[in-house]
Amino acid sequence: MAGSLVMAQPAWAVPAPISALAAPTSTPGPNSLAIAWVTTPAQAPGDPSDVGSYIASADGPDADTTADSTCTVLGAVSTTCTISSLTAGTPYTVTVQAMDLAGNTALKTSTLLASAGATTTPALPAAPTGVTATPTGNSGEVNVIWTPAANTGAVLANFTATAYLGSNATAQTCTTPSALVSGCKITGLTNGSPYTVKVVANGTGTTGNSLPSTASSAVSPAVKPGPPTNVVANATSATTATVTWTAPTTAGATIASYTVVAYTAAGSVVVGATCVPSPATATTCDTGGTALTNGSAYYYTVTATSTDSQTSTAGTSNLIVPTTPPNVPTGATAVAGDTQAVVAWTAPVAGATVASYRVVAWTVSPAAATSKTCTSTTTTCTVTGLTNGVAYIFKVYSVGNTGSGTSSATSADTTATTPAEAAKPVTPTGVTATPTSSTIAVAWDTPAANPTVPVLFYTATATPGGKACATVSGAVYGCTITGLTPETAYTVTVVAKAANSNSADATATTTTTAGPATPGEPGSGPGEPTGPIVVNKDGKAQIFARGGGPTAKLWTAVQNSTTGAWDSWTDLGGPIYSDPVAVANTDGTLQVFVLDANGYVTYKVQSSTGAFGAWTRISMTMSLANIEVATNANGKVQVFGRSGDHLVYSVQTTGADAWSSWVDLGWPISGAPVVTAMGDGRLEVFVSGYQGAIYRRAQKVVNVNTSEADWSSWERVAPSVSAADFM
Repeated sequence: MAGSLVMAQPAWAVPAPISALAAPTSTPGPNSLAIAWVTTPAQAPGDPSDVGSYIASADGPDADTTADSTCTVLGAVSTTCTISSLTAGTPYTVTVQAMDLAGNTALKTSTLLASAGATTTPALPAAPTGVTATPTGNSGEVNVIWTPAANTGAVLANFTATAYLGSNATAQTCTTPSALVSGCKITGLTNGSPYTVKVVANGTGTTGNSLPSTASSAVSPAVKPGPPTNVVANATSATTATVTWTAPTTAGATIASYTVVAYTAAGSVVVGATCVPSPATATTCDTGGTALTNGSAYYYTVTATSTDSQTSTAGTSNLIVPTTPPNVPTGATAVAGDTQAVVAWTAPVAGATVASYRVVAWTVSPAAATSKTCTSTTTTCTVTGLTNGVAYIFKVYSVGNTGSGTSSATSADTTATTPAEAAKPVTPTGVTATPTSSTIAVAWDTPAANPTVPVLFYTATATPGGKACATVSGAVYGCTITGLTPETAYTVTVVAKAANSNSADATATTTTTAGPATPGEPGSGPGEPTGPIVVNKDGKAQIFARGGGPTAKLWTAVQNSTTGAWDSWTDLGGPIYSDPVAVANTDGTLQVFVLDANGYVTYKVQSSTGAFGAWTRISMTMSLANIEVATNANGKVQVFGRSGDHLVYSVQTTGADAWSSWVDLGWPISGAPVVTAMGDGRLEVFVSGYQGAIYRRAQKVVNVNTSEADWSSWERVAPSVSAADFM
């Protein structure tokens, strides 16, 4: 036909058949299978037989032929996919189908169905059982423990515990470092809130995690109270005892009650001797009845229980032996002072022998025993450490001399008395300080006439180091501090000393001592050293000295016993802040003592080779200005010193590098103590006291230094001398 265009319909090329898919592979994972297969040969572009997508199916062992779960790769861009939502530990048959662009599977004449044999997903771990949560006693913490479930074949990595409020999981969790640990601590919780805890077993690799465990019982974090302190037991009869203690630091916990438990000396609980005070929060309890045996030894513990049921137990009390007690002291009186009270009483006329007396201070409101006590073998003693402005009563006990001593019933209470700050002398004014290389001359203004509080004497103390001087009376208004280190800045403090109080500190402008001609070894110029000469284990004289100059080191030298010549000085280190004192130990080795920059006693011990070890500090609780050292008859070393408040203190060795508590020997002194051993081995200490008079006191029993009661009273042995003569 004219004007028309006739086109022939082209024939489609017949593509080659698509090869059948090879059997896929599968890799088990947590509740899943990762499937992979080999792609079909590529077809010509636009071929309707091109693969449009792949579908991988997993069918379990159930009776139907419907796939349990599938995964699809659209666009046939990949030959892998993961079938999820499967059941752990179940075998599945996997099939992969290639779909054409129209979504059909009948692509030409190819067999496009590929199947794999049964593949089993890995078993999940079983959830832990027996989950238990308990408060740790610290704020916001609970400890969690559980029992791992029976092994399912899953490989475990660790466990995670999660805290729940109601049905809601919180962010507070803890995870164990490995599957071998079946407990951990959850922190960051709110005290008082009820939590439950669930635990999950975490698998490794493809294993997966368990379901959460059954929840624990509800638990509320709570703070544990501190343990009671100062637990003291006193036998009050042949079968009874009274136990007192100090309430603990609660750290946020509220004490609900205390429980007192008696133990035999061998550590067995005494049935029937447990005591709960009345009221439950009182700090004293009477125990015994028929449970204790006359003449047997016992000790006690005290447990504090909080309102949150948290408990804390104190250490053990002293050991007691109930026996028939002495009779009760009578006529107890108390006279209050500054932070102390002097208590006096009348000894019982008859009854068992009294070995000593014990006084306990009680607050009036609330009525409670305190830790402030004193003991005495006479009928008076001073209770110190009281709080000014607080009313106290005092109870006195007679202590028997059998075993550890049975105490009598308490005396009648003293009349309530209130310690108050003692009147102070007038603070010195106009303090000036004039230095040399090793001294400072201190002066101050004459106070107004007829002061309200008479001044006994004045002290001036240089800091650092604590070197001091004192006047011979309250009518002298200057003294010179010696033994200072050249080229050192000092602050000088002047204090007026009265009978029962001290003035406020009066401080001079800081001043600096001058430099020496040649600092360094002993004998090098101003401030030449002094020090002891003792005989060492080799029978040779050995001298110790404090060097001059700003270094102020400790030096020692040994004398040749044949020629009399001295070896060169040996530097033992420093700086030191006092002249050294030394003593020989029982094995002949030497021990040398000095003061450090804080006034603490520090020492070195000589070895069998003659060398000296490192510095060791006796205590950080006692700062002294002057020290002396002596050896008891049993070889124990004893150090004496003058404290910053011009009292005498003493401390004694209790073992290798171990020391007793400091013992306050009292008495205001103006210089260093001097100590000597009497013929029977008892130590005797001499001091310069009021207006330069010399006083002494001695050990009552050889080697004993546990309290001031172990020493005789101070007695004056010489008239007044210059205080400077005794420094």
